[in-house]
Amino acid sequence: MLTISIFICLITLIVIGLPIAISLCLTSIIYLFFLVDPKEIFIVSQKLITSLDSFPLLAIPFFIFSGVLLAECGAARKLVNFVNYIFQNFRGGLGIASVFGCALFATLSGSSPATLIAVGSIMFPALVSNGYTKGMAVGILSTSGTLGILIPPSIVLIIYAVTTSQSAGKLFLAGVIPGLLLTLILSFFIFYKSKNEIVKKKEFSFYEFLNLFKIAMPTFALILIIIVGIYGGFFTPTEAAAVAVFFSFIISVSAKENLSLNQLKNTFINGSLSSSSLLFVITSAILFSYLLSVINLPNELFNFFNDNQFSKFEFLIILNLVLIIFGQFMDPSSIILIVAPLILPISNSLGIDPIHLGIIMTVNMEIGLISPPVGLNLFAAKNVSNMNIKSICYFVLPWLMILLLFLAIICYFPQLSLWLPSKFFN
Repeated sequence: MLTISIFICLITLIVIGLPIAISLCLTSIIYLFFLVDPKEIFIVSQKLITSLDSFPLLAIPFFIFSGVLLAECGAARKLVNFVNYIFQNFRGGLGIASVFGCALFATLSGSSPATLIAVGSIMFPALVSNGYTKGMAVGILSTSGTLGILIPPSIVLIIYAVTTSQSAGKLFLAGVIPGLLLTLILSFFIFYKSKNEIVKKKEFSFYEFLNLFKIAMPTFALILIIIVGIYGGFFTPTEAAAVAVFFSFIISVSAKENLSLNQLKNTFINGSLSSSSLLFVITSAILFSYLLSVINLPNELFNFFNDNQFSKFEFLIILNLVLIIFGQFMDPSSIILIVAPLILPISNSLGIDPIHLGIIMTVNMEIGLISPPVGLNLFAAKNVSNMNIKSICYFVLPWLMILLLFLAIICYFPQLSLWLPSKFFN
């Protein structure tokens, strides 16, 4: 009964309009005031400090800064122009270019809303002006933007790694094949939906191809440095994030349309605001997780699943349903921080690899990002398209079905997630 009342309190605060972080924090403080001995209340603050004192967590503000810098200096536009030239003679080429543009920028930002805004602000007007309906354009971009938390370096995967004490490198590798697979699935769907499109063939110029590649080369070089650096063992994901910031700064100040001092200042302010708000969410979620441990919820859940002898198949169905519901009301970081510690012992007892579990949870978070009423990508799409949320939700529904199908594939074909980590890590 106590557990139910806690979640009712949390949901009520969210429904009345309080931010997720404040809702988590208030709920935790209210219940801990009655559950924890006042003489031991210092444990709470100690818990928060020790939880945030994490080297892997440093990667989050670094990747955010890197993504903001590259978006401001036009790196996203250069990537998109290059990819668009490759697919210009394909049926649905502009839509497919949008998907691949999001996939490429995801390797630099680690964030879905950032990926959607960076690529969407360029591609939405282009898609509409080339005959795509606004509904089709917003569906493509909203869904493609979710690749930002699946394709490494993903901020959500970093948070999962910190929360469950797993290797961020393994998780990054585990996200590669699912990320590529989803990119191809979305591209095929666009190709199919564009079956009536009349493609005006343009002559392919190798010179123009090289010129566009030359313009985008610094960004491609940064992607290569990050990938080779992490998977080659030259630096950790956190060090890779620091390297990304350094080279992003170099790219920003050396580009032809280099950022002014005022733009750089605004970029760092925006990056700081994004980082601090995310870290506030993490802090609040850690506090809420501590509350759940105080009421012994992890053990109760473990005993419940153990006593009822749920199979792996049944557990995954229940888990996905819970995560999809949570994803409609909470941001990915909060869900990972709260749910992952609760379900990890259960999944381990059922023989589910923790790395595979991380990818399953991340794909569920992708679904949450385009699920009303709190899907972050829906609001990012609103900023890009100037459409109302109700219309965006309607147009995103077919794409939501694709993500649900993709989730089923990821759940029941674990080797898609585990094959690459098994090759690099013994």
